Amino acid sequence: HTEYWGDVVVPGSGRQGLSADTAHACRKSCHATKGCNVWVWCSTTWCSKQCWLKWTEDPSKPNVHDHGPHVGWTSGSVLKDYDDGSPQAAADSSVSAVAIDTAQGSIRVTLRPDWSASSVEFVRKVAQHDYCTFNCVFYRAEPGFLLQGGMRSVIPPNKQTTPGPVMHR
Repeated sequence: HTEYWGDVVVPGSGRQGLSADTAHACRKSCHATKGCNVWVWCSTTWCSKQCWLKWTEDPSKPNVHDHGPHVGWTSGSVLKDYDDGSPQAAADSSVSAVAIDTAQGSIRVTLRPDWSASSVEFVRKVAQHDYCTFNCVFYRAEPGFLLQGGMRSVIPPNKQTTPGPVMHR
């Protein structure tokens, strides 16, 4: 009778909603889904066996949204797809471009360490070691010039900012 919070990886309702006959089946789905480390399952009539697969930064300490006999959800966590503090593999510094596959096709991104070496190192690690989990969002695209966005990964993001070059279009 506990509901965990987290970023939705696979919803439990709607057109793409996931359902499971048991909490164990929901947990197995989470274990098999990249980016999922928290699952929430409901067996009551009003939620029709919904199975929500979610991600949280630290599944050993999930964020409890609600709990008690009035809660129709059963939740659990799987200790995967998060930064557990283990040493990270080094990235191959000779990689000068990466491809991002989207539903609309592939986007080739040229990496510019002269603009932001720490960001390029982060992108190389994510791409080369399969650290990306499930979510990549772009909020600004200027073809031939700039692609801005964010991606969820199992390693800590680059938080270092350095002055970049003056950009001219």
